[in-house]
Amino acid sequence: FEQAQERIKQEDWSKALDKYNEILLLDKSLLQAKIGILKSTARLTLSDQLNNYIDYPERLSNKNVYQQALFTKQDAMNIQHPGGKLLLQIESINQLMVKAKTPLLVTIESDNQTTVTLYRSGQLGKFLAKELSLTPGEYTLVGSRDGFRDVRQAFILYADKSHPAIVIKCSERVTRG
Repeated sequence: FEQAQERIKQEDWSKALDKYNEILLLDKSLLQAKIGILKSTARLTLSDQLNNYIDYPERLSNKNVYQQALFTKQDAMNIQHPGGKLLLQIESINQLMVKAKTPLLVTIESDNQTTVTLYRSGQLGKFLAKELSLTPGEYTLVGSRDGFRDVRQAFILYADKSHPAIVIKCSERVTRG
């Protein structure tokens, strides 16, 4: 039990769980070990969920993932007597969630003859260059021009990276056989 408690103090939930399982192998009737397994499993799951958002912050651009991260963060904040590791995870997820909603300036370049559309946003029209303010996430541009093959340009905006201008223009003529 002392070893399990030491692992809990270190917020090493996986090792605490192992220790409680070892205890139950010796005596399956120990209620304290069963409670320890439940608590350690819950905290391990919470820690893994937070780490998943921290390790893959680009997922936060998805509305559903962001909402789930918000619930997970709230669960973490409701923990009484959180340890240092959990407090760091909460701080990290807070920062990432702010970045996920902070718009980035992106330059789109074209040829002033291609009609450009940003999927799920709308038509941008014809232009040589246009600056857009977009939140981090995945986007798709579509270009169309009479007599030319349509083009599609997918791109991902990351919160902590600079982004070169995105070029989209229809340049391949369509020939009639």
